[in-house]
Amino acid sequence: MDEDFWPNASGRIINQNCSTGMPKTLNFLFDFITWVIIPLILLLVLVMTKKTDKDPDYARDVKAVKSGFWGGLTLVAIVLVYKVSHFLDVGFPHDPIFQGINLNLAFLASVIVFILFTMKNVVASHKTVGLTVLVVTALSAYALVDYLLIREYNQFLISVTLGTAFGSLLYFASFPRSLKDFLERTKSSITL
Repeated sequence: MDEDFWPNASGRIINQNCSTGMPKTLNFLFDFITWVIIPLILLLVLVMTKKTDKDPDYARDVKAVKSGFWGGLTLVAIVLVYKVSHFLDVGFPHDPIFQGINLNLAFLASVIVFILFTMKNVVASHKTVGLTVLVVTALSAYALVDYLLIREYNQFLISVTLGTAFGSLLYFASFPRSLKDFLERTKSSITL
């Protein structure tokens, strides 16, 4: 393939020397977001969910948190076995990693995450922390696998992932003390 023409994340062949095409820097930035940033956000959510058992606020709920985490991964394994067995019959999808972004969905996700963060004492109370960890673990782990390997719901996943990141950053920008508390807890829970 000519070095002036190469595929981007959406699978389209683009001419890098064309005056109407995206410059190489913007194309690199686009590919970096779709191939690195979005999977890192999903992986970060998964890691932070795993680290919840080290959070001093949930010291009495360590078993529920650990059970929720492993239950979420087990649920993902069940869904993946089902999906792969289906794909063995009908064939695997060959969709590009970028399938578009739905801005309405991204902003809706950011509003929902912002509201959930403001109500974190209700959502992640001692009564529901295990179930919350299970749901977040299952969703983030399946989203990561689907986004990188299966690619059935990538438009939805890109929109919700970026909306979730924006909603959580909006919350921390609105309540800077919560960011300081979050970073202190994260720093104390990470052990090398």
